[in-house]
Amino acid sequence: MRHWMMAGVLAGALSLGACGGGGYGRGYGGGGYNVRTPPPPLRVEVYGNSPGRGFVWIQGNWAYRGNNYVWSAGRWDRAPRGRSRWEPGRWENRNGGWRWRDGRWR
Repeated sequence: MRHWMMAGVLAGALSLGACGGGGYGRGYGGGGYNVRTPPPPLRVEVYGNSPGRGFVWIQGNWAYRGNNYVWSAGRWDRAPRGRSRWEPGRWENRNGGWRWRDGRWR
């Protein structure tokens, strides 16, 4: 029985790792490989009022999964330190391809 539980835990960890890798940001790993096609234009998101003091809107972005871009919606997030500011992630055109640079708190 213990073998089956360990196999299930290992399979779950591997599948989460496969979902999270591959060159897109906001906690998804970052800058893993070059993509040949440029990302689509950013979507305009309606985000309303902040849910509370200290929250910052983090704009959504295009993530690359498989062979397609998929939209990763924006979200409200609390700054980790009082005066931190969010530097958004971005796609950069490098060496004939596109590479994701993760966003980060500064």
